[in-house]
Amino acid sequence: MFVRDHIPYQYLNADYAMAVENIKSNWYAHGDSPMIIEQARQAIDEYIRFKTNIPTVGASGAVYGVLMAFGILFPNTLIYLYFFIPLKAKYLVLIIGGIELYSAWQSNPTDNVAHFAHLGGMLFGYLLLRYWQKNNRSQLF
Repeated sequence: MFVRDHIPYQYLNADYAMAVENIKSNWYAHGDSPMIIEQARQAIDEYIRFKTNIPTVGASGAVYGVLMAFGILFPNTLIYLYFFIPLKAKYLVLIIGGIELYSAWQSNPTDNVAHFAHLGGMLFGYLLLRYWQKNNRSQLF
């Protein structure tokens, strides 16, 4: 019952409680044999890897695009960081873009943030705003 070939059907598609109960029943039936311990560890590792490797979709790239467009359209608007530190919008966009670029090149394996998606959103916001300005400058906003 605790064969490695059956792990995807038995543990990955089952909910977590059922997988834990199967592991516990095999553990109680066979004792503390090293083979059972290793198979239980492998089954739990595969289950966790399966459940945590699910891609998600977010709108943060679009938010960064709007941020870039705001920095281009209103570059000298003061934005107050923490309600006390005044910073012009153009500098805030440069700082945030620089932080994202640095974070993207770090490529930390535990960081689950799509930094290149943020940078792509900023690039798309810049290109779209330039396209709109070139075609119809009088009615941009």
